[in-house]
Amino acid sequence: MFLTYPKCQYQFSVKNQYTKPPLPVEDQVALLQSRGLNISDPERAGRYLLSIGYYRLSAYCVPFEISHGRCHQFRENVSFDDILDLYVFDRKLRCLFWEALERTEIHIRTQWVYNLTTLTQDPFVHLNPCNFSDPEDYQQDLKKLKEEVRRSNKETFVKHFFDHYNEALPPLWACVHLMTLGELIRWVDNTQNMCVKKEMAQSSGFTKYRPFHSFAVALTELRNVCAHHVRLWNRSFMKSPMTVKSLNVPGFQEFLPIPSSNKLYVFAVLLSAVLRAHNPKTSWPARLGDLLSTRTSLQLASMGFPPNWQQYEVWGQAKTT
Repeated sequence: MFLTYPKCQYQFSVKNQYTKPPLPVEDQVALLQSRGLNISDPERAGRYLLSIGYYRLSAYCVPFEISHGRCHQFRENVSFDDILDLYVFDRKLRCLFWEALERTEIHIRTQWVYNLTTLTQDPFVHLNPCNFSDPEDYQQDLKKLKEEVRRSNKETFVKHFFDHYNEALPPLWACVHLMTLGELIRWVDNTQNMCVKKEMAQSSGFTKYRPFHSFAVALTELRNVCAHHVRLWNRSFMKSPMTVKSLNVPGFQEFLPIPSSNKLYVFAVLLSAVLRAHNPKTSWPARLGDLLSTRTSLQLASMGFPPNWQQYEVWGQAKTT
């Protein structure tokens, strides 16, 4: 509904007041049943709703609805277990991506510290502004790091350092563990020496630094989704890695170029490549392929996977971890 005033060109959308009341779990079950969802065991469904939450579970109902309008009617023969199955798949998917993110993030931290400190032969390289390109960004990042060190003064390795050494901050290989992934990426991007950044990119299979940096920035959102147990299946991300035109990882040339996308598929391909660059025998791509093979083509398409995704050998090469 719009209100139009004769003497001006502005239109104002009139929004409704939110009037939905909280419902007892029995009423939540009854509401789902009234919309056509088959629930053979209402008591069991109630237990799941109390554990997962009606609002959280409702996102997984959408693909089973006739239309996602005000009525939310389900298609014929859709059961509560169909909804739960998609929810459990999403949980397994998040856990699998969390594993990949953990390995990738630790590798990025390690490579930056190793390359920068060995190049400068200075464990306190982060205290020298000459090692960083933008003085203003450097001062902001250093201030945040000092604040985090102060907040973490009871952390075992921080306390041990200040109990034994008279220095302003711990060495970089200790401080890096107090940085968030976003803060780490800012430090990396502000690093003056381009050789350090190129070496980091190449160790993860990228031939150039800029696509690697774009990928790392996009990982921060994916990481937050997994860390906070938010729905990963069919998500559209706000941050997208830039198009990747070259990768120095065996088995991934057939994917190139990898176009920029806000869907999970591009993260699946790039993380598979990165993990393969770190460990040629990684089983992560194959385990991801096994999990994805349990889903319908429509559910996979909502994550950006092409119809022919299984033709790529990468998803079927199960190796040791």
